[in-house]
Amino acid sequence: MQKINILQTLIQEQNTEKNIFDLESKNYDTLNASPEIKQILNMQAHIILEQKKYIKSLLDKPFDFGNMLLLPTENSYKSRKEVDLHVSFSFPHSEKKASFIPVMASNMDTIGTISMATALRKEEMFTCIHKFYEHSQLNNYFSSLKKEDPDAFNYFAISTGISDQDYQKTTALIDKNPQIQYLCIDVANGYMQALNDFVQKIRKKYPEITIFVGNIVDKDRAKTLVELGADAVKVGIGSGSVCTTRQEAGVGALQASAVIDCAFGLHELGYGYVISDGGCTNAGNISHAFACGADMVMLGGMLAGHKECFDDTPQIKQDNNGNHYLSFYGMSSEQAMKNHYQDWENRMEYRASEGRVLYVPYKGDIAKTVNAILGGMRSAMTYTGKKSLHDLRNASYQIGMNNNGLNYSLLMKNLSDNNQRQI
Repeated sequence: MQKINILQTLIQEQNTEKNIFDLESKNYDTLNASPEIKQILNMQAHIILEQKKYIKSLLDKPFDFGNMLLLPTENSYKSRKEVDLHVSFSFPHSEKKASFIPVMASNMDTIGTISMATALRKEEMFTCIHKFYEHSQLNNYFSSLKKEDPDAFNYFAISTGISDQDYQKTTALIDKNPQIQYLCIDVANGYMQALNDFVQKIRKKYPEITIFVGNIVDKDRAKTLVELGADAVKVGIGSGSVCTTRQEAGVGALQASAVIDCAFGLHELGYGYVISDGGCTNAGNISHAFACGADMVMLGGMLAGHKECFDDTPQIKQDNNGNHYLSFYGMSSEQAMKNHYQDWENRMEYRASEGRVLYVPYKGDIAKTVNAILGGMRSAMTYTGKKSLHDLRNASYQIGMNNNGLNYSLLMKNLSDNNQRQI
């Protein structure tokens, strides 16, 4: 695996296996390291312990994106036109280097469509194509890309579940289309041992594939999945607009705090990326996700209701007042079961529906919505004076409602350059 932490490399060159994030004891005298390395370790230990105290203070009172506001600061921007929203990535396991605007369409069947991938590709944004397409449909799409736009493979992932049948379908698709660069392994409950096994099996068979996996909400699970072979983890349980897991199962975590926890966990680990999945209801929330430490942000409800949500003519509903709507539903809902599983009635005998069906106003072409989203993100950058989306994690923000907020800035900004993940 690519070494991305300079200090770790220096320590390894000194023939010691001491991990720089396990320094509470401050017992460095026994290390087989030079005085210079020991001095750096002492400095790093202080920073890391302060980070842990700070993150603990943030997580003592969990919060969501709706309970925070970024604080403006004096800066040298003259116009939003100066803002570049592209981010460069160096994925640790696949060793793929990429650059795109790290806002992605969710792999829901009314969001992560081929039409959506085609539209977002024009903006150099990303799409996780849903897993319910017939292989003939995907193969036809990929064949057309190979002839017309081979670079498009850098802007989408295919998706899969973790059953044996999913493995067979996914490997057949990748083997037929080796141009596929990304795979999204998606399950509602990212804490199953079966997910561990699936990630390891895929990583072993396809070392060059960049793997996204989820969903989870805490740093220990994030670190485990990255260590097993995931390049990025999807964070979010119960935070989506059509997800009812919090109500039906009483399980989940407030999204902002979950992202902070997972982001800090991967900083402890030294590699891997965080995808915030769910909880964004406006463009400001997307910037909040980056401020909390997300590397990429996945959208569902914000992209719902557009013609690109369907590859064919959308089934538009009209109410008595002449208003037009499109359906949008959670992937653990009864509606999703009916649409995609012949044995859906049997499935519903032992499980509750953990998703709702909404009818959202029909918005036509997605281009206008995308422009509004990206415009809002550019505004966040110019208000806070940040030069990249990942720099937003250094922005100060206010937590709370009305005038009762407390000022915080993610302590990751105090990390030394030696301790930063390569992004």
